[in-house]
Amino acid sequence: MVLKVFYREENEAELKEILEEKHIDKNGMPLDRSCDLLMKKTDLERSQYKMVKSEACYDFLLGTLYPRAAEIAKIQGGDLTLTLEEEKHTGKLEYSGNFLISTCGDTLLTDFLISAMTMADQYTFEGKDSLVHLEFFFESCNLTKMKDYSKEIETLRQKICQLNQD
Repeated sequence: MVLKVFYREENEAELKEILEEKHIDKNGMPLDRSCDLLMKKTDLERSQYKMVKSEACYDFLLGTLYPRAAEIAKIQGGDLTLTLEEEKHTGKLEYSGNFLISTCGDTLLTDFLISAMTMADQYTFEGKDSLVHLEFFFESCNLTKMKDYSKEIETLRQKICQLNQD
């Protein structure tokens, strides 16, 4: 039995249609004003917060996740890299190897993958140059609210809604 589903062509057509749409108002004019207000609103929302290093995240990455990954890399014969960018509060854990094999009763790989995927903000698994390549991306910070622009944000939101209704 062979079961197949094909969605790529449908998704590519939908993406092409979305990218070709022109955002215009009822008079045929671009909605640049709405986009400008949306960008300003987004900037205000973000500027309320400051990124603060998450010690718990760093401790978990350095004390738990990386040692597990290093043990797996040693057993599997792969390469492992942990890159921490402290200014940006981001981290990336990369594994490249010929294979990843999990045997019955050995939960080391499974436990690591569950922990890494749960902790990561994004991850990718791919075949790259005939190797298994895994990447886990982490944001190792907490957002702390420093200022309150709620009123300004609400005013911008109302202006955007009004422009989109006209």
